[in-house]
Amino acid sequence: MAVSDLRNQDIMPNANFNRQTVALNVNSKLKKVSVNVSVNYAYQDAQNRPRLSDSPGNANFSVVTKPREIPYDVIAGPGEKQGAKEDLTELRFQGNTFSTNPYWAAYQFYRRDISNRLFGNVSARYDLTSWLYVMGRVGTDFTNRDQASTEAYGTAYKPLGDYNESYINRREDNMEIMVGGEKRFNDFSVDYLVGGNRMRNTNKQKGTGGNDLVVPFFHSVNNVKAPGRIFDFSQIGINSIYGSANFGYKNWLYLNVTGRQDQFSTLSAENNSLFYPSAGVSAVLSDAFKLPAAINFAKIRASWAQVGGGGPNPYALNVQYGLLSAPHGSANAGQITTGSIPNPDLSPYTSSELEFGADLRLFQNRLGIDFAIYSRTTTNDILNAGISAISGFGSTQINVGELTNKGFELMLNVAAVNKKNFNWDVTINMANNVSEAVNLGLDAKGQPIQFLNYNESRVRQGERVRHIVGEQLGAIVGWTHATDASGNKIYTEDGMPVRSADANSILGYGRQPFSGGLINAFSYKNFTLSFLIDLRSGGSIFSGTNWLAYRWGLHQETLEGRSGGLKVQGVTATGTPVNVTVPVERLSDYWARYSDITEYLVYDASFAKLRELAIGFKLPKTALKNLPIESLSIQLVGRNLAMLWSNVPNIDPESAYSSSGADQGLEFFAMPLTRNVGINLSVGF
Repeated sequence: MAVSDLRNQDIMPNANFNRQTVALNVNSKLKKVSVNVSVNYAYQDAQNRPRLSDSPGNANFSVVTKPREIPYDVIAGPGEKQGAKEDLTELRFQGNTFSTNPYWAAYQFYRRDISNRLFGNVSARYDLTSWLYVMGRVGTDFTNRDQASTEAYGTAYKPLGDYNESYINRREDNMEIMVGGEKRFNDFSVDYLVGGNRMRNTNKQKGTGGNDLVVPFFHSVNNVKAPGRIFDFSQIGINSIYGSANFGYKNWLYLNVTGRQDQFSTLSAENNSLFYPSAGVSAVLSDAFKLPAAINFAKIRASWAQVGGGGPNPYALNVQYGLLSAPHGSANAGQITTGSIPNPDLSPYTSSELEFGADLRLFQNRLGIDFAIYSRTTTNDILNAGISAISGFGSTQINVGELTNKGFELMLNVAAVNKKNFNWDVTINMANNVSEAVNLGLDAKGQPIQFLNYNESRVRQGERVRHIVGEQLGAIVGWTHATDASGNKIYTEDGMPVRSADANSILGYGRQPFSGGLINAFSYKNFTLSFLIDLRSGGSIFSGTNWLAYRWGLHQETLEGRSGGLKVQGVTATGTPVNVTVPVERLSDYWARYSDITEYLVYDASFAKLRELAIGFKLPKTALKNLPIESLSIQLVGRNLAMLWSNVPNIDPESAYSSSGADQGLEFFAMPLTRNVGINLSVGF
């Protein structure tokens, strides 16, 4: 049994997150029958999760862009109601209505979600013979979430406020039965398994609320002018059969084969089934041959495997309709409720991977090397693609032609010092993965698709994330500074920057292909010390924060020219030399033009961080001999402690406003990442 209690106070005022969990595992074995029960419960309470991006109510946005000459105590407002005027409405301090007073956003907006999650399974196994067993397992994962939110009465961009509540239930049930066993024949061994699984997932949401409070400052679903209704229901199911067999020879040569077939409820009957196999071979050379004394263990492996799946969301193959709240005359009125046109020809994706690897341990296990190289090809992956609005829809889902992932993984383990009272262990890991769009399929006219557009940045100047044939996935495209044939930058005659003819230049890639880590672990008697350095390299990020910093004179570079003007040299579009000084009164125009050139806002997002540092002490067993416990240790842990280096000014290179892959490489006034320091106490009975 395990119990945990997490209580977190956010750096944003009036925001917190609490979570309590309980886990219980019970095992029982009686002759040929064994039973296992696993139950987990988690209670989670989050209050006032901070808003991100250019969402109204992003207090971080308002703090950064606040005029520096206005003191914070002035915008906090009089009296006890933070961020409010005497009439209790939002205290404004700048012209942008959607730039919310940070005190008002933190203390007057209300967002709370409470979740209860129960998940676990029960399994029973019966040994029919020494080489054959049957096992059944049933499991469930159930979550209910109660959430409420309000934008307070008196908010500048929504003067009458709003209030909304909703309840979400999610449940996934799995039923599984399998028959398996193992058998040895002299030098040969085999273990085998066949089985089937039935998965059903149900989501239900209902709620109410709306805009415009009737009674000022009374935030309740019973106090909105025209309450709306929310109801959503969906089900998804997957039926699977599978099997595997492992063959061994003299405990050093092994062959593994598997096969699985899935049937997806969200696809049409003609395309809803997929079979995918795998095969792998490995050889422990150190057990088969006499190797040099320096080699303690040597294993090589090779495998080919397919995986499949990726059915669309429920009902994505159907046009979906909804009733309007107001009738048309005496008849009910309805409308199409989806912005994506259905594609009944969707099929599951298939991913095939070929991998080779080796595992070596040398010099009395003082050095360990684990290396793998792989190539993965994915076909028919389901992605959203933007289409012409003339169709009446904004997007559709398609099976893209072919995507590839190629790379390597390397891990080194070094026992640098191994003494009686002192040990020093070093672990180095590196990985490099390059994902590329090889073929994006055909358009409605049968022509090859050259690129697929994904999310546009919140700056909305044309820069966006795009998949392009022959390029890494997640290319950041946008404007460059226009140049002549000789590479000279083009300006207007009065020194204003001129951007390129279109916004289609590739300026970077939002995904980091290279990652690495260094772990150093020291122990001296009962004391331990360890730290982790985390490294990412090769990716880029478009910073909306720096875009606005240039436009509003908040970026350090905008200091140039404030005394005497800014000198500009280049050429005009006709080739005439430009050598002018932009006067101080026109610097805001210059930096606005400058910031609209995407390439100046795309940065190398490589970084290295001190990700974790831990110092611990374990009480000696001699000190516990009179206590009813087996072990007791305490550890001081710090995470995200320091940025060792970064090429991105003013923001954390890991900043983002969404966890969606379509947003990778885009940033706009994200919350700053935090350092966390805590104490772990571990007691064993």
